[in-house]
Amino acid sequence: FPVTIVGRQGNINLFTLLQGSYDTNGTWSELTSSGTLTNNLWNSAAVAFGTYQFKYRVVGNCNASDEAFVNITLKEIPQQPIAYYYIVICDTRSLNLYASTVPNATYVWSGPNGFASQQQNPTLNPLSLTDSGTYSVYTMLDGCQSSPDTVAVTTYSSLIQS
Repeated sequence: FPVTIVGRQGNINLFTLLQGSYDTNGTWSELTSSGTLTNNLWNSAAVAFGTYQFKYRVVGNCNASDEAFVNITLKEIPQQPIAYYYIVICDTRSLNLYASTVPNATYVWSGPNGFASQQQNPTLNPLSLTDSGTYSVYTMLDGCQSSPDTVAVTTYSSLIQS
């Protein structure tokens, strides 16, 4: 049974990852080598990101047995980008938004008036009074989302009049 977990979660009770009914008198073992399995608790707090495999074995009457396998893929939470902006007053009266570089990530911006962009450093041109507000950006990496960062932008009529 494959499971994807984003970010280190500390102790994970492997029984919560089994589906259906099962006997709790079995034995858990790790097929990979994190070294952090204790009974049914796997401690993901300090392991490397990657895939880990576990086997649950129950031995019944007459040496009959049954096994279940759990594969856990532990993915890293992407780094949070740092958002900032610059308003170009003299030339284009545009708003340039910036996000710090997060290697191999894609960017997701949102803001006032339905603003949306997947560029790392988008530009709003021409700038209007209704563009004032909070702009937010987060990154996506390997299907995982970072925490967002925001920047508050205030436009003034004296800046955008021609």
